[in-house]
Amino acid sequence: MSQRDLMRSLYGRYRKDTHKACREYALAEDRGEVIRKSNKRKMTSLEYARRLLHDGIRKGWISN
Repeated sequence: MSQRDLMRSLYGRYRKDTHKACREYALAEDRGEVIRKSNKRKMTSLEYARRLLHDGIRKGWISN
């Protein structure tokens, strides 16, 4: 599953609860269920999840 697909799914599943969606995404990344292409900024999985969600809403690939 791609990063975007997982975040969309989690955001919808948790009824737009951003904290829960980000926490679950971070756990999935930590378990190796989704792989980050790079980590140039040395973000934790939770920090990355928050940025991914924000980016998705801003760019429209996640509907708010």
